[in-house]
Amino acid sequence: MQSPNFSPPTESQKVDAEQNGDAAALCYVPLLAFFLIIAKRQSAFVRFHGRQGIALSLLAIGFWFIPIVGKILELLILAAVACGFLLAAARQWKEVPVIGPLSRGHVVLALKHILLGCTIIATIVRFIRTARAKRPTKTPTSVIDVAPVPAKPSTQASTSLSSLAENSSPGILPKDLPS
Repeated sequence: MQSPNFSPPTESQKVDAEQNGDAAALCYVPLLAFFLIIAKRQSAFVRFHGRQGIALSLLAIGFWFIPIVGKILELLILAAVACGFLLAAARQWKEVPVIGPLSRGHVVLALKHILLGCTIIATIVRFIRTARAKRPTKTPTSVIDVAPVPAKPSTQASTSLSSLAENSSPGILPKDLPS
């Protein structure tokens, strides 16, 4: 994301980016940006990406102390580090989303981006919850609906059982089994 008053890089900035692109890309390795900014203090390209690398490193350290949500935020930081690394390696003067304004000291602009992201996530969560609430649920059946009605004992049932026992074959007896 580019700042609102972004102008295309001048010739000297293009030369600086070509000469120091590798060092600027290494600024996204956690806490290495401090040393690279000191070593390459004449390079505006290294300072540009170094400030973003420092902001990402500090945010990552801060997110370590948040129990569950911090782990998800760490993944977002990792994605931002990869984005910044690729931008610096490609010798581009582009800011990492949200981190760029934060590294320039524009906290209000960075908070607007963060709030926009939170609003989008909250909208998605609300949509999922309403979709789940509209899903038809099975109502539990009562015991009365499931339980069978007990039959009255009849004399006919007892006589039919005795006649069944009389007409049945004896089956295989132990003496008929092969040894």
